[in-house]
Amino acid sequence: MLEKAKSVTQRQGCSNIEYARWADDLIIMVDGYKCNRWLVGAAMKRLQEELASLGLSLNTEKTKIVDLSRIGERFTFLGFDFRSIKIRKNIIGIIKTPKKQARLNLQQKLKRIFKHKRSRAIREVVVLINPIIRGWVNYYRIGNSSRCFQGVRNYVEKKIRRHLYQARQKRGFGWKRWSSEQIHRYSGVYHDYQVRHIGQQKCLQHNKPHKLQHEAIKKA
Repeated sequence: MLEKAKSVTQRQGCSNIEYARWADDLIIMVDGYKCNRWLVGAAMKRLQEELASLGLSLNTEKTKIVDLSRIGERFTFLGFDFRSIKIRKNIIGIIKTPKKQARLNLQQKLKRIFKHKRSRAIREVVVLINPIIRGWVNYYRIGNSSRCFQGVRNYVEKKIRRHLYQARQKRGFGWKRWSSEQIHRYSGVYHDYQVRHIGQQKCLQHNKPHKLQHEAIKKA
């Protein structure tokens, strides 16, 4: 039905309707030209008719119409938050970032591991958290995730520093004693937080702790 809607509303080879679907999550996009505003209501009505013919209905609590030509409007899809912002004077752009709750859920999961392994060596903790961080970062690696990634990276580093100091029965985080690079090399924690464009080749490297850095922190 949506493919047919795309074809019959095309003008000069340009689509006025586009959609993206994953399982039962669906977004329908209509271009911003005023002459095509009628397509918003028409698409909604046609979708409801098609679902009704299948004995299905929309979840009204999770269904809404968003106008991204207005600053601050937003919607979520597959864990991403899409919202409109002012880029320059009279120019509005769309950014996509990880949902705040997605980051909080990740931090809670990591927190439980650090707490459960409080008395264990940091390498044992890293073995457990690396796959979790790597999978989460790889999923959200597109879009405008840099600021969110920096927050996650700072959180993980802070937890590792606290874990190392607790093992030495000291208070604090050792910000002056160990650099971030030393922490990453010594612990072997995943630290590839680079945002990549879709289609860019992913050369993900496995982080191997450097022996000299390992000894430096061990002596400290």
